[in-house]
Amino acid sequence: MSCALAASCLHLAEAAIHQKRVAEAVELADAAYGHTKDALEQYPDASLAYVWHGMAMQTSGKLEGEIEQVGTRR
Repeated sequence: MSCALAASCLHLAEAAIHQKRVAEAVELADAAYGHTKDALEQYPDASLAYVWHGMAMQTSGKLEGEIEQVGTRR
């Protein structure tokens, strides 16, 4: 269940990134990361949990760049 929640949050976070809604994207990416951590604790042998965890980390990294860009535009 946690992987499904993480996937949903990540898809919504990516949509928010494309629409330049950075604060919403950060919140969704953080939620996705939390869901993947829960999945890894509950199912440490589930490869899908590791896949979504990596994707959550990638999205978080993408957002760090977006936040820096927004900060330099002001």
